Amino acid sequence: MENLTITGGVFHNHNYVGSTMSNLLSWADDALAAKSITITGGQFSSLDPMTYMDSDNERLTLGEDVVLDEQFTFPYGGKAVLDLNGHSISLEKEQTSGYQLLLNDGDLTIADGVGTGRISYTDLGVGGEYVSNTITNRGTLTIKGGTIENLSSEALANVGYPYVIDTSIWGEAEEVVVNIEGGIIDAKYYSPLRVRADSQTENVVANISGGEIRGRIDHQMSSSKAGVKGTLNITGGKFVPQGIKSPTLFKCSEQDWKQMQVVLS
Repeated sequence: MENLTITGGVFHNHNYVGSTMSNLLSWADDALAAKSITITGGQFSSLDPMTYMDSDNERLTLGEDVVLDEQFTFPYGGKAVLDLNGHSISLEKEQTSGYQLLLNDGDLTIADGVGTGRISYTDLGVGGEYVSNTITNRGTLTIKGGTIENLSSEALANVGYPYVIDTSIWGEAEEVVVNIEGGIIDAKYYSPLRVRADSQTENVVANISGGEIRGRIDHQMSSSKAGVKGTLNITGGKFVPQGIKSPTLFKCSEQDWKQMQVVLS
Protein backbone atom coordinates (compact mmCIF):
# COMPACT_ATOMS: atom_id res chain seq x y z
CA MET A 1 0.00 0.00 0.00
CA GLU A 2 1.46 3.31 -1.06
CA ASN A 3 -0.68 5.75 0.93
CA LEU A 4 -3.35 5.46 3.61
CA THR A 5 -5.77 8.32 4.34
CA ILE A 6 -8.05 8.30 7.40
CA THR A 7 -10.90 10.83 7.29
CA GLY A 8 -13.21 9.48 10.01
CA GLY A 9 -14.14 6.59 12.24
CA VAL A 10 -13.48 5.60 15.84
CA PHE A 11 -10.21 3.88 16.78
CA HIS A 12 -9.85 2.18 20.16
CA ASN A 13 -6.74 0.68 21.72
CA HIS A 14 -8.49 -0.89 24.73
CA ASN A 15 -6.79 1.62 27.05
CA TYR A 16 -3.40 0.09 26.37
CA VAL A 17 -0.89 2.42 28.04
CA GLY A 18 1.85 3.51 25.67
CA SER A 19 -0.11 2.54 22.57
CA THR A 20 1.25 3.70 19.23
CA MET A 21 -0.24 3.90 15.78
CA SER A 22 0.98 0.36 15.10
CA ASN A 23 -1.41 -0.83 17.84
CA LEU A 24 -4.32 0.93 16.16
CA LEU A 25 -3.46 -0.18 12.62
CA SER A 26 -1.92 -3.60 12.06
CA TRP A 27 -0.84 -5.24 8.84
CA ALA A 28 -1.12 -8.95 7.98
CA ASP A 29 2.03 -8.65 5.89
CA ASP A 30 4.76 -6.02 6.21
CA ALA A 31 4.67 -5.67 2.44
CA LEU A 32 1.13 -4.32 2.78
CA ALA A 33 2.08 -1.60 5.27
CA ALA A 34 1.39 1.94 4.08
CA LYS A 35 4.43 4.00 3.16
CA SER A 36 2.65 7.16 4.31
CA ILE A 37 -0.34 7.80 6.56
CA THR A 38 -2.47 10.96 6.39
CA ILE A 39 -5.06 11.58 9.11
CA THR A 40 -7.64 14.33 8.64
CA GLY A 41 -10.44 13.04 10.88
CA GLY A 42 -11.64 10.34 13.24
CA GLN A 43 -11.63 9.84 17.00
CA PHE A 44 -8.60 8.24 18.63
CA SER A 45 -7.55 6.90 22.02
CA SER A 46 -3.85 7.66 21.50
CA LEU A 47 -1.86 10.81 20.72
CA ASP A 48 0.49 8.91 18.44
CA PRO A 49 -1.52 9.61 15.24
CA MET A 50 -0.50 13.28 15.56
CA THR A 51 3.03 12.34 14.55
CA TYR A 52 1.61 11.69 11.07
CA MET A 53 0.07 15.15 10.76
CA ASP A 54 1.78 18.00 8.94
CA SER A 55 -0.85 20.18 7.26
CA ASP A 56 -3.53 22.73 8.15
CA ASN A 57 -6.57 20.48 7.82
CA GLU A 58 -5.34 17.63 9.97
CA ARG A 59 -7.18 17.30 13.27
CA LEU A 60 -7.02 14.62 15.95
CA THR A 61 -10.14 14.31 18.07
CA LEU A 62 -9.94 12.31 21.28
CA GLY A 63 -12.53 9.58 21.63
CA GLU A 64 -11.66 8.71 25.24
CA ASP A 65 -9.34 9.74 28.07
CA VAL A 66 -5.61 9.19 27.51
CA VAL A 67 -3.31 8.18 30.38
CA LEU A 68 0.35 8.48 29.36
CA ASP A 69 3.23 6.54 30.84
CA GLU A 70 5.82 8.86 29.31
CA GLN A 71 5.97 12.27 27.65
CA PHE A 72 4.51 12.79 24.20
CA THR A 73 6.65 14.68 21.67
CA PHE A 74 5.05 16.51 18.75
CA PRO A 75 7.84 16.70 16.18
CA TYR A 76 9.38 19.61 14.31
CA GLY A 77 7.64 20.04 10.96
CA GLY A 78 4.35 18.68 12.26
CA LYS A 79 1.19 20.79 12.14
CA ALA A 80 -2.06 19.65 13.74
CA VAL A 81 -5.09 20.52 15.82
CA LEU A 82 -5.68 18.42 18.94
CA ASP A 83 -9.36 18.52 19.95
CA LEU A 84 -9.72 17.25 23.51
CA ASN A 85 -13.43 16.71 22.81
CA GLY A 86 -14.22 16.81 26.53
CA HIS A 87 -11.62 14.15 27.40
CA SER A 88 -8.46 14.28 29.49
CA ILE A 89 -4.78 13.66 28.91
CA SER A 90 -2.82 12.94 32.07
CA LEU A 91 0.61 11.85 33.23
CA GLU A 92 2.12 11.30 36.68
CA LYS A 93 5.86 10.85 37.11
CA GLU A 94 8.28 10.84 40.02
CA GLN A 95 10.90 13.16 38.58
CA THR A 96 14.57 13.51 39.48
CA SER A 97 15.40 15.79 36.53
CA GLY A 98 13.59 18.04 34.05
CA TYR A 99 10.53 16.57 32.36
CA GLN A 100 7.14 17.38 30.84
CA LEU A 101 3.89 15.74 29.75
CA LEU A 102 4.04 17.31 26.27
CA LEU A 103 7.12 18.50 24.37
CA ASN A 104 6.05 20.58 21.37
CA ASP A 105 8.58 21.13 18.59
CA GLY A 106 5.98 21.61 15.84
CA ASP A 107 2.95 23.83 15.18
CA LEU A 108 0.27 22.54 17.53
CA THR A 109 -3.19 23.92 18.33
CA ILE A 110 -5.11 22.64 21.36
CA ALA A 111 -8.90 23.00 21.26
CA ASP A 112 -11.85 21.52 23.11
CA GLY A 113 -15.11 21.18 21.19
CA VAL A 114 -17.02 20.07 24.30
CA GLY A 115 -15.61 22.35 26.98
CA THR A 116 -14.66 19.90 29.74
CA GLY A 117 -11.38 18.64 28.31
CA ARG A 118 -8.14 18.96 30.27
CA ILE A 119 -4.44 18.21 30.17
CA SER A 120 -3.06 17.44 33.63
CA TYR A 121 0.48 16.74 34.80
CA THR A 122 1.76 15.81 38.26
CA ASP A 123 5.37 15.48 39.36
CA LEU A 124 5.26 13.01 42.25
CA GLY A 125 8.87 13.71 43.24
CA VAL A 126 10.24 16.09 45.85
CA GLY A 127 11.41 18.77 43.40
CA GLY A 128 14.73 20.46 42.83
CA GLU A 129 16.62 22.62 40.36
CA TYR A 130 14.68 21.35 37.34
CA VAL A 131 11.38 22.00 35.58
CA SER A 132 8.26 19.87 36.00
CA ASN A 133 6.27 21.20 33.05
CA THR A 134 2.87 20.29 31.75
CA ILE A 135 3.93 21.61 28.32
CA THR A 136 7.39 22.59 27.15
CA ASN A 137 7.03 24.58 23.96
CA ARG A 138 9.93 24.88 21.52
CA GLY A 139 7.80 25.59 18.42
CA THR A 140 4.40 27.24 17.95
CA LEU A 141 1.67 26.47 20.46
CA THR A 142 -1.88 27.86 20.26
CA ILE A 143 -4.41 27.31 23.04
CA LYS A 144 -8.05 27.76 22.02
CA GLY A 145 -9.83 25.69 24.66
CA GLY A 146 -9.61 23.16 27.45
CA THR A 147 -7.99 23.36 30.87
CA ILE A 148 -4.23 22.87 31.01
CA GLU A 149 -2.99 22.41 34.55
CA ASN A 150 -0.04 21.44 36.70
CA LEU A 151 -1.10 19.48 39.78
CA SER A 152 2.32 19.15 41.40
CA SER A 153 2.30 19.82 45.14
CA GLU A 154 2.91 23.07 46.98
CA ALA A 155 5.93 21.49 48.68
CA LEU A 156 7.46 20.73 45.29
CA ALA A 157 6.68 24.23 44.02
CA ASN A 158 8.66 25.68 46.93
CA VAL A 159 11.87 23.98 45.75
CA GLY A 160 11.25 23.29 42.03
CA TYR A 161 9.72 24.76 38.88
CA PRO A 162 6.34 23.21 37.98
CA TYR A 163 5.26 25.46 35.09
CA VAL A 164 2.11 24.84 33.08
CA ILE A 165 3.54 26.21 29.80
CA ASP A 166 7.28 26.80 29.58
CA THR A 167 9.02 28.22 26.53
CA SER A 168 12.45 27.11 25.38
CA ILE A 169 14.63 27.97 22.38
CA TRP A 170 16.47 24.65 22.44
CA GLY A 171 14.57 23.14 19.53
CA GLU A 172 14.87 23.46 15.74
CA ALA A 173 12.30 26.25 15.26
CA GLU A 174 13.63 29.69 14.34
CA GLU A 175 11.01 31.36 16.56
CA VAL A 176 9.16 30.11 19.63
CA VAL A 177 5.55 31.33 19.85
CA VAL A 178 2.78 30.78 22.41
CA ASN A 179 -0.72 32.04 21.55
CA ILE A 180 -3.31 31.89 24.33
CA GLU A 181 -6.71 32.63 22.79
CA GLY A 182 -9.00 30.65 25.10
CA GLY A 183 -9.19 27.92 27.69
CA ILE A 184 -7.83 27.93 31.23
CA ILE A 185 -4.12 27.83 32.10
CA ASP A 186 -4.13 26.78 35.74
CA ALA A 187 -1.05 26.73 37.97
CA LYS A 188 -2.14 25.44 41.38
CA TYR A 189 1.01 26.58 43.15
CA TYR A 190 3.53 27.97 40.68
CA SER A 191 3.42 29.76 37.32
CA PRO A 192 1.04 29.19 34.39
CA LEU A 193 3.47 30.61 31.84
CA ARG A 194 7.17 31.30 31.58
CA VAL A 195 8.45 33.46 28.72
CA ARG A 196 12.17 32.79 28.72
CA ALA A 197 14.46 34.51 26.23
CA ASP A 198 17.96 33.06 25.85
CA SER A 199 18.95 33.99 22.30
CA GLN A 200 19.99 37.10 20.40
CA THR A 201 18.63 35.61 17.15
CA GLU A 202 15.81 33.21 18.12
CA ASN A 203 12.79 35.18 19.28
CA VAL A 204 10.43 34.02 22.04
CA VAL A 205 6.92 35.49 21.72
CA ALA A 206 3.86 35.09 23.95
CA ASN A 207 0.54 36.49 22.73
CA ILE A 208 -2.36 36.50 25.21
CA SER A 209 -5.68 37.58 23.69
CA GLY A 210 -8.17 35.49 25.67
CA GLY A 211 -8.66 32.66 28.10
CA GLU A 212 -8.08 32.63 31.84
CA ILE A 213 -4.57 32.70 33.29
CA ARG A 214 -4.43 31.46 36.88
CA GLY A 215 -1.18 32.31 38.64
CA ARG A 216 1.79 34.59 38.03
CA ILE A 217 3.53 34.90 34.66
CA ASP A 218 7.32 34.68 34.74
CA HIS A 219 9.21 36.45 31.98
CA GLN A 220 12.95 36.10 32.03
CA MET A 221 15.85 37.31 29.94
CA SER A 222 19.25 35.65 29.93
CA SER A 223 21.46 37.45 32.41
CA SER A 224 24.59 36.45 30.49
CA LYS A 225 23.60 37.92 27.10
CA ALA A 226 22.70 41.42 25.97
CA GLY A 227 19.97 42.00 23.41
CA VAL A 228 18.20 38.68 23.74
CA LYS A 229 14.81 38.55 22.01
CA GLY A 230 11.59 38.22 24.00
CA THR A 231 8.11 39.68 23.56
CA LEU A 232 4.96 39.48 25.67
CA ASN A 233 1.78 40.86 24.06
CA ILE A 234 -1.39 41.08 26.17
CA THR A 235 -4.55 42.23 24.39
CA GLY A 236 -7.18 40.34 26.38
CA GLY A 237 -7.83 37.50 28.77
CA LYS A 238 -8.64 37.16 32.46
CA PHE A 239 -5.84 37.05 35.03
CA VAL A 240 -6.28 35.43 38.45
CA PRO A 241 -3.32 35.58 40.88
CA GLN A 242 -3.07 32.43 43.00
CA GLY A 243 -0.62 30.02 44.58
CA ILE A 244 2.71 30.74 46.23
CA LYS A 245 3.45 33.47 43.66
CA SER A 246 0.25 35.37 44.52
CA PRO A 247 -0.76 38.19 44.56
CA THR A 248 1.43 39.63 41.79
CA LEU A 249 0.67 39.11 38.11
CA PHE A 250 4.22 39.27 36.73
CA LYS A 251 7.71 38.39 37.89
CA CYS A 252 10.48 40.26 36.15
CA SER A 253 13.76 41.83 37.25
CA GLU A 254 14.50 45.47 36.40
CA GLN A 255 17.18 44.34 33.95
CA ASP A 256 14.77 41.90 32.30
CA TRP A 257 12.06 44.57 32.07
CA LYS A 258 14.42 46.86 30.15
CA GLN A 259 15.19 44.11 27.64
CA MET A 260 11.81 42.39 27.39
CA GLN A 261 9.26 44.02 25.12
CA VAL A 262 5.91 44.01 26.94
CA VAL A 263 2.84 45.41 25.17
CA LEU A 264 -0.48 45.81 26.99
CA SER A 265 -3.48 46.94 24.95
